[in-house]
Amino acid sequence: MNLKVMEKSIFWALSACILCLALSCSKRPYKRPDTSPPAGTEKAKPEPLSTLPKEKPQPAKPQDPYIVKPVIQLKTPTLSETEKQEIMTKARLNAMKIILVNQETIETDAGSQAVDSCRDFFKSRLAATNYKVLPTSEIYKPGDENDLEGFFKRTGIPAVIFLDCKASQYDKFGNFYSYAAELNARAVKTVNGETIASKVLDVRGKRALSQLEAGNSAIEKAAEGAYDYISTELIRRSVSMVDVNLYIHKIKKAVDAYYIREQLEAKPGINYVSIERFEEEDSRVTMQINCRSDVRQFIGRYILDLKIGLSGNLVIKEEKENSIEAMFD
Repeated sequence: MNLKVMEKSIFWALSACILCLALSCSKRPYKRPDTSPPAGTEKAKPEPLSTLPKEKPQPAKPQDPYIVKPVIQLKTPTLSETEKQEIMTKARLNAMKIILVNQETIETDAGSQAVDSCRDFFKSRLAATNYKVLPTSEIYKPGDENDLEGFFKRTGIPAVIFLDCKASQYDKFGNFYSYAAELNARAVKTVNGETIASKVLDVRGKRALSQLEAGNSAIEKAAEGAYDYISTELIRRSVSMVDVNLYIHKIKKAVDAYYIREQLEAKPGINYVSIERFEEEDSRVTMQINCRSDVRQFIGRYILDLKIGLSGNLVIKEEKENSIEAMFD
């Protein structure tokens, strides 16, 4: 009897404990599990679209080696008439001499007719850029083309332009003629026979009722096409620079060397004059003159016109292409 009572007491005691435990757990709030990553492993927040960096440009794809593209030939820049005139004026080439040797014909029903259309075009344009075009018939003689060096020594003319042109009938539409002109123009340096520039053209002119008028139209169009290139190269060669060494003996004072340099630099066509060496014991100074190639022939005259003060007057002992020997008398 006592054993059964004891079992019931234990049963109710255990039931009461379980009930109390259940009630105590139901009163605690629910807490979600922490799913955040460990410290130091946080991911960077994405930047807004407005601040995202732009994509880098992708490198160009290599060209297909089997695709061949034509090479573009750049045209040689030319000078306008205004630019040419400014260059010639600044360079002071008013005394630049040149002659035009032409042979121009127009083939007509009556035979070949000699004209000067191309020559007249070149002459008027060259005169506008301060070239001095001399009369050909009074200076140029048959055979001079084969001895240009002798022609230069005889006349002092530095350049000749040869113009060979022939205009022939191209077609006829009703009473209107159309002519085509073949022009071979070249500029040559007389001192050594070097070709400065050359141009060959074959062009058609405007239609006209007269054969001569149509032929002259073709020649003038050819002359216009050749002149720009020929004249541009002439001017470029005319303003090229050369160096001349100047040796002066019997100079008394170093300050006179500076006077010589200042006066020579003020002369037309001289870019600069530098004092390379002054030898006081030998009373000698060495200078270098940088000048335009066309002014080189006037350097000796420039030196003779110098006013140096106490050292006296300069005289030229010897003059070569790239050097001048001078001394005080």
